[in-house]
Amino acid sequence: MMEKIWAYLRLIRIGNVVIASGSFVLFQYFVLAPLLQSAYFNPTLNAWMVACLALAIACITAAGNVVNDYYDFEQDKKYRSEKMVLGKYVSLDTAVYLLGGLNLAGIALALFVAWKVGNIKIANIFFLTALLLWLYSSTLKKIPLIGNLAIAFLCALVFLIPVLFERSFFVETFADALNFARESVLVRMKGYMLFAFLITLIREIVKDLQDYTADKEYGINTLPVAIGLTPAKVFVILLTLVMMALIAFLQYFYWINGAKNHFWFATLMLQFPLLVNLLPLIPARDEKSFAVQSLMMKLVIVFGLCSMPAFHFFSRSI
Repeated sequence: MMEKIWAYLRLIRIGNVVIASGSFVLFQYFVLAPLLQSAYFNPTLNAWMVACLALAIACITAAGNVVNDYYDFEQDKKYRSEKMVLGKYVSLDTAVYLLGGLNLAGIALALFVAWKVGNIKIANIFFLTALLLWLYSSTLKKIPLIGNLAIAFLCALVFLIPVLFERSFFVETFADALNFARESVLVRMKGYMLFAFLITLIREIVKDLQDYTADKEYGINTLPVAIGLTPAKVFVILLTLVMMALIAFLQYFYWINGAKNHFWFATLMLQFPLLVNLLPLIPARDEKSFAVQSLMMKLVIVFGLCSMPAFHFFSRSI
């Protein structure tokens, strides 16, 4: 029984699911809500609405992982047979029903919360996300860089969801405190969206480097297949340097404004792992080496998410 449960958790990529829904929850409770409350304004989403949207995000993300494994079945059977779940623990027919049920559940939950907040149209973002994840697995991942950009965009989109469901952002007000709070939320939202976009883009290309041999054989024209391993690695290095430069700019802002805790968190938990990850990337050639790079990028994603509660509590102590 436990083996079966673990197989389903592996199929939906439970780690990725937790990161996606956790990003939404952390932004809601440690960025958006505190800033609005500082202007004596209660957020629109209460605890159960947040839980419903977090579950909706989890369902859509899980469905996207299932459909990706479904389309990669033949390739994984040859190159990753020891790690496969489909065909061993979960049949292909069951996978189809599972991804359909997950998508329906995610869209239904989003529709319900959208109806409760009085703007049912915003639930379309969940339907379009499910559609884009299917298009990614069936078509977009075979086009150099386009598939990577699509996944990076969807990961960044998670930070937009709390704002879209927050009614206070769509009403005019002359209250300076509320306007300042809303502007502060939007600045932080854009920052985290940019972080999520860049780190996901880097990780997705590293994963393509990892799957280079299999993708080339099966005609999946990823960026490394299209331009070669070395140019793709150079592109990853350039993206990483750009990201480090943007974080350094933010660190300068923290330092001159006396937010030393913010500065050191960014140094130790973001800059240092990114720098350490660059060094072994240069000589990396085999799948195992790129797998380590991918894991390191996931750790940086987790550290970036941890910055939300960390910065919240740092700011309270200033």
